[in-house]
Amino acid sequence: MNHVSGWLIAVLGDATPSPSPTSNEPDASMVSPGWLGFIFLAFLCVTVFVIWKSMNKQFKKIDFDEAATERPRKGAAAPTTPVEAASDTASNDASDGDHAAGNGL
Repeated sequence: MNHVSGWLIAVLGDATPSPSPTSNEPDASMVSPGWLGFIFLAFLCVTVFVIWKSMNKQFKKIDFDEAATERPRKGAAAPTTPVEAASDTASNDASDGDHAAGNGL
């Protein structure tokens, strides 16, 4: 083991360092996003604001009757889970006549 570590030290210790590469990078204190970065950020902020206002306008158009969703249907118990509600709706649609008899679309 001593022979291997001696050889490793000889190889690594005697290696001459390669010259450090010259850097073409500018000084970090001199770099800024500039006008292009400012214009992009301003465009992004204006776009988000317009989308937000449009979303609020669409939400105001929604007419949601909360009382209608809480009333049970006539002659049936209210479903306890959304899956039961979906299956009840599907069975009511199938028993309408036209679709069940194949006279639909």
